Amino acid sequence: MTDPVPSSELLKVLQSVAEQHGLTTDAGRDTLSGETDAIRSKWFLGGRKVSYRFSIRLDDAAHQATFWESAAEKSWGIPPPALTVETTSQRGGRVSATRSDATPAGGGTLDYGHLREAMELAVRGRGWAFSLERRGR
Repeated sequence: MTDPVPSSELLKVLQSVAEQHGLTTDAGRDTLSGETDAIRSKWFLGGRKVSYRFSIRLDDAAHQATFWESAAEKSWGIPPPALTVETTSQRGGRVSATRSDATPAGGGTLDYGHLREAMELAVRGRGWAFSLERRGR
């Protein structure tokens, strides 16, 4: 096992990974959060948007990184008609899903788990432990 890198160095690496995946990030002393609007569609009667958010908290003493992610859909007015395709896969206890929306007024794709896997590789590759936080039901 490799010696753990300092948390400040790991935070910079994780910020770079998130930005490479197209997320806007905000770094604190021992946390990193980010978000992106993955799916957008808007027309004159209303619109729909799906936002993806993540947060990762570093525990320097335990060399532990705790990751959390969520996706939220917001719509207003009468959103444009959409064709939505969702695929889900599970490996062990890890669930990943992809959602694609196609509308006459926009759309996009959201890949749940893609960023999580990249973050986990970066964390473990630098000698830290990675855990996934599950919130609420």
